[in-house]
Amino acid sequence: MHWLWCEEHQQNERDDIACLGAMDGFEFNKKEQGMSKNIVQYTEAWPATAKGLETERRANEAALVEVRSLVVNDEHSSAFVAETLRDAKESWRILEDKRKEIVKPLNDEVKMVNSAFKPALFALEQVEHLLKKRIADYIQEREAATRAVLAAAAAAKTSEEATAALAEVSAPVTVPAGMSMRMAWKACIVNEDRVPREFCSPDPRKIDAWLRSMTAEGNDPSGMISGVEFRQEPVMSVRR
Repeated sequence: MHWLWCEEHQQNERDDIACLGAMDGFEFNKKEQGMSKNIVQYTEAWPATAKGLETERRANEAALVEVRSLVVNDEHSSAFVAETLRDAKESWRILEDKRKEIVKPLNDEVKMVNSAFKPALFALEQVEHLLKKRIADYIQEREAATRAVLAAAAAAKTSEEATAALAEVSAPVTVPAGMSMRMAWKACIVNEDRVPREFCSPDPRKIDAWLRSMTAEGNDPSGMISGVEFRQEPVMSVRR
């Protein structure tokens, strides 16, 4: 039996590259060339693979229709279903091994390309972030200075003082051509304990970790966490 939990009102559930050549082409080492050849190999063989998968799909969907009508009501039917389950699990393993055999070189190729591009892309992302910040900071500083001057003019006791203050107002700040700026609200949590309950969510990972720890020691978790219901459900496994 396997312990599960559900909320009372809701239930939810990163090779170094030998060389990165000129931007119009990569220089691949032998390992990378081999990976590319593997991809070509599987690409050329894909039509036959796809045809076999279509046959497999039809057979498996037909089996699914039959399984939906199976009923276990005695030892004989239970043994028959168990044997069918073992066959289905073995068929799944064979298909999954084939899928991994095809996908691995593709994933390795993607990982290699991503690793090659990541440092250069990351540097440019930081360049973009810093340049945007420089412009935004400058505009905000100018706008703050203008507001301070206007406040000083409003607080002036004489028209002469107000006029002198307003003389300090600089020309309106403009955003550089080709750019735009808007003010966006952002939430920053400064005190977690004061955040209302409706903006907080239980952490399923923490609850699952606690549940595994408790049940590993043979404890019954029922009623130990308010608002959480624990129940046991059967977990079947198939031995090869």
